[in-house]
Amino acid sequence: MTPNPKVSVVMLAYNSARYIGSSIESILNQSYRNFELFIVYDESTDNTLDIINEYVAKDNRVGVLINENKKGIVGAANTGLKHAKGEYVAR
Repeated sequence: MTPNPKVSVVMLAYNSARYIGSSIESILNQSYRNFELFIVYDESTDNTLDIINEYVAKDNRVGVLINENKKGIVGAANTGLKHAKGEYVAR
């Protein structure tokens, strides 16, 4: 992960294989570079995690947090916020 990021981006992922790649690309293609992207995986039943892991492997700004039990939108967002290191948080 990015050391001392200015911005932490928290993205939630549940059964989002169809769109997760383009969502991650959208964040990574921003002109601002000093950020970390946490993707909170919330027990999907599709291949969302496989797609996320492809990005984790190729970009050190991307990390995945895996909820052991499905937490829903609020619980997943709280998981991401707990790990955010940036001065600012974007969701």
